[in-house]
Amino acid sequence: MTRHWFFAALAILGVNATGALAQTALDAAFYEEVVQGMAPADMRRMLEADGFSVSVDTQNNGVTIFEATTEETGAFYVSLLACQQDVCPQIDVFAFFSSQGITLSQINMLHVEHVAATTFMQQTDTGLAARNLLLDGGVTRRNVKFQIDFFLNELDVALGKLQPGAVEAVGFVRNVRKPGFVKPVDLMPSYIRQMKNPKVNAVGANAPKFLKDTE
Repeated sequence: MTRHWFFAALAILGVNATGALAQTALDAAFYEEVVQGMAPADMRRMLEADGFSVSVDTQNNGVTIFEATTEETGAFYVSLLACQQDVCPQIDVFAFFSSQGITLSQINMLHVEHVAATTFMQQTDTGLAARNLLLDGGVTRRNVKFQIDFFLNELDVALGKLQPGAVEAVGFVRNVRKPGFVKPVDLMPSYIRQMKNPKVNAVGANAPKFLKDTE
């Protein structure tokens, strides 16, 4: 059983240029090369090779963001950070989700039972799932692809597990920390907080699937 990414469109906030869908295969040498960071052009090539339609936004602070949407209207983002001379040694991969009716206990249980490498943060109406990749010291591009795929797999599981309307767990032991400690929104990277009108994924029965099984 293999997993592939299926995406209908990618769009970047504030950018009107969209690349054409491309599935040109990249050779093994491309994926096995050890790199100290991802170049924006290589990230685009890698996404296009997996069936993405890609557009890119470079913000004033130098952060390059790709926005990816699935055929089921799911959306996630890949950003390249700390870039110098087209070498970006840090990657954030993240997605927003509706947190209306979601309790802190549900978020906490995601960390306990279902996800290993993704952090979930909750706001009033919108939550954030995020993972940070550090490429310093050298990794293969295949590893970068694997890490993004791993995030999407955890996102599939987590969004499906969240159920709006659940009752918050209550503890009656004195001095017990509130259930479901989640990083506050002010700990999110500033460039994420400043994004305008990001796409927000549904949860529960209406959650999109980011990865599809094919024989």
